Amino acid sequence: MGGSVSKKHKLQQMRCFSSDDLRRRIERARQEGRFQQALELTKQLHKYEPTPANLELLKEVYLGRA
Repeated sequence: MGGSVSKKHKLQQMRCFSSDDLRRRIERARQEGRFQQALELTKQLHKYEPTPANLELLKEVYLGRA
């Protein structure tokens, strides 16, 4: 498997974080210039909580990544 994390393991990790925790991690990643990580976290957040606010955040992070 070469060190890759399985989809099941990612889902288990996601459940360990509240949406507020994820938002804090996303914001910290954005501030530190880690846009790819922010994008991955935001995709997870939006997947599990597809709210209009999370969709807007996803759009903002995509633009920041670009």
